[in-house]
Amino acid sequence: MATPIRIKRSAVAGKKPTDGQLQLGELAVNFYDGKIFLKQDTGGVGVGTRIVEVGAGTTTFAGKTLFVTQNGNDDNTGLDVNNSKATIKAAVALAVPSDTVKVYPELILKIILLILQIMFR
Repeated sequence: MATPIRIKRSAVAGKKPTDGQLQLGELAVNFYDGKIFLKQDTGGVGVGTRIVEVGAGTTTFAGKTLFVTQNGNDDNTGLDVNNSKATIKAAVALAVPSDTVKVYPELILKIILLILQIMFR
């Protein structure tokens, strides 16, 4: 007899399942973000599992992206460009393993200019 596929659901923005929340054969759907996750057995017989996000023709590691822009605010969630953080420090404070901190180019240029000013004082 086939094993039924169980689907776990969430409607919370940015929420992704952890390794302990999914069993092999289960799916998780975040209806708010429109994303699907599954538990992948990377080493055989349950050794070395990870949660992966399944997308349109691609699969990526689960983890949220935190945004940092010049016009951001550290009180924002950082979960999208319109709610970006102002500092890398604030974004990194929220990050956990498998998350990505995306720093927009105008802020990187500003950081490089500050470093050059300090170096050539």
